[in-house]
Amino acid sequence: MGGCHTGRDTQSAITAAGFTLTTVDRFAFPETRLPSPSATHIFGTAERNQAGGAV
Repeated sequence: MGGCHTGRDTQSAITAAGFTLTTVDRFAFPETRLPSPSATHIFGTAERNQAGGAV
């Protein structure tokens, strides 16, 4: 996978980095002859939390 972390929980990684997800869509790639990445994908937006935890 060229250094990708296909088993990573991306949503948790984003929030652990100090962001709040404002929109999230989860999707899987369509089935093909070749195997696709194993993890569900997310697409969305996030806002950086202010110092002290306020958004």
